[in-house]
Amino acid sequence: MTTPAPSVSPSVTPSVSPTFAGSCSFSVNFGSGAVLSTHGMYQFNQAAGTSATCTLTCDSGATTNLWLAYDETPSIFNHDAAAVDITGCSSTVSIAASVDECFLGYRVESAYYNNMVLTCTCNSLGPSSCPTPAPQVAPDCSQGSKSKEKCSGDGGDVCFSKDTTVKTQSRGTVQMKDLQEGELILTGTTPSHQDIYEPVFRFGHKNQDKSATFLKFYTNMLVHQEQQEEETETEAAPLEISPSHLIFKLLANGQQLAVRADSLQVGDTLVQGVGGQHATILQIKEVTKRGLYMPLTPTGNIVVNGGYKASTYVSNTDWAPTFVRTLHETFGIPEQTLFHWFLAPFRSVCLGLSLYCGDVNEQGILNYLLWGQQLAMWVEATGVFCQTWIVAPLFIVFFGMWNVFDRVFGVTLLAVPLLVLLRRWKQQHVKQD
Repeated sequence: MTTPAPSVSPSVTPSVSPTFAGSCSFSVNFGSGAVLSTHGMYQFNQAAGTSATCTLTCDSGATTNLWLAYDETPSIFNHDAAAVDITGCSSTVSIAASVDECFLGYRVESAYYNNMVLTCTCNSLGPSSCPTPAPQVAPDCSQGSKSKEKCSGDGGDVCFSKDTTVKTQSRGTVQMKDLQEGELILTGTTPSHQDIYEPVFRFGHKNQDKSATFLKFYTNMLVHQEQQEEETETEAAPLEISPSHLIFKLLANGQQLAVRADSLQVGDTLVQGVGGQHATILQIKEVTKRGLYMPLTPTGNIVVNGGYKASTYVSNTDWAPTFVRTLHETFGIPEQTLFHWFLAPFRSVCLGLSLYCGDVNEQGILNYLLWGQQLAMWVEATGVFCQTWIVAPLFIVFFGMWNVFDRVFGVTLLAVPLLVLLRRWKQQHVKQD
């Protein structure tokens, strides 16, 4: 079991060694802190057929992950090389270039760290014709950082864009920015092709003023529209979704799996949520827009832009990548299920009692979700052994069983004992006073 994290001084903004034309080395100093999730990409002129080495070092640390990729910022799913050190941060990764390369991207995540440094070098310079842009450095996302509000690791920019559309039962198709809590929206169809509508019982995040970067997916999906009593097919509008939001992908075996949006590639297949032909991704772009919207439904499903089956949840791999993998690979629990189980108590209180549906912070993020983020960070710091044999079983017993009761008895009946306990607590509190 990993030793609990010692107290550390607030982290400093990562400092980077200068890069220039003809260089194939750089170093990044992350300082010290807790819960780091950051990335960057630098000029790295490496010749084809040669290798490069990246080394991550620190005085002490825990659950440190390193991902590398040429010519892009890697994700935990899309990368060329990777390493993990559960008990510290002393990883060394070798990466080979099959063609001349000009840029090397990295992603680093750590539960806590002291004096952590990433150093990358190659053994043979590549072409001198590589461009020399300014390094793209992600903000410091560790606790105590003044730039934390800019990080994807702040619990924030994980939503749909304002222009994403949903179909409501009462008003027809509306943009996400106009959707209201309590409205019934399309979330799928039954085997007999009957539309399923569910209420938006809360927004996990709603901020009409904040700008964010979204991935824009162009596909060959066709959607049905009724015009003048005639049914026609038109191309679905491109889907705009934040990189860590979950969306359903059709696997080679025919199963559907909710995956991070930034793990998708051209040629992957997105699930059609209302029947019909599934969609092939033709192109992926980035777009920056103002407005973030994350509606929550009882099943965690939503149909957007006329046909795409998406999740109302976001990935937890930014906060607890090891725990997410442990649940999936060891216990067969995918991320969609993980998040849905975690929300079970909140759904019971909000939908069953209708007395309390949670407060939000100044960024419009549900405080229950922020608490979940902090819980995920704590779990990640416990290490693989503790996660596998203690935390995961407890999670399955508590949240899993709550979800079972939720499905069998319904949120209203499940909320009754909560109401009884709440009244008893108030009565005891009054007697003590």
